[in-house]
Amino acid sequence: MPGPASLPARFVSRTMARTACPAFASRLASLLPTFPVAPVNRMSMRCTIAAARHRELERHLRRVLRGALGIGPKTYARLQRFGTAVRLAQRTDAPAWAMIAADAGYYDQAHLIADFHAIAGCTPTRLLAELRGD
Repeated sequence: MPGPASLPARFVSRTMARTACPAFASRLASLLPTFPVAPVNRMSMRCTIAAARHRELERHLRRVLRGALGIGPKTYARLQRFGTAVRLAQRTDAPAWAMIAADAGYYDQAHLIADFHAIAGCTPTRLLAELRGD
């Protein structure tokens, strides 16, 4: 089973493969890494900044992101944050979930756990155990 850290990347690449305009999708994908992942509540501001930098209207940029990746900016940020939390948890034998939540950009530990349930379908501890083969 591939690690959940690769889930966002696999989801994005699968979605990009289905897009109608591969050249535009690859252009958009090349722009995404230039903007660091932020907590979801700041993603709207990042879209505005990205639009200003690339002379695109904010609504158009959101529409393009949804068309190219099949997800909106909030979902993209959520998947990135989830992947960050999984990578941080894998670095230690006894993860401190509250610290991982803060370091990954979650508001609190409860939001981290809610994302794990929504994306991975289990608790953070159980997912980590499955990844380690326990």
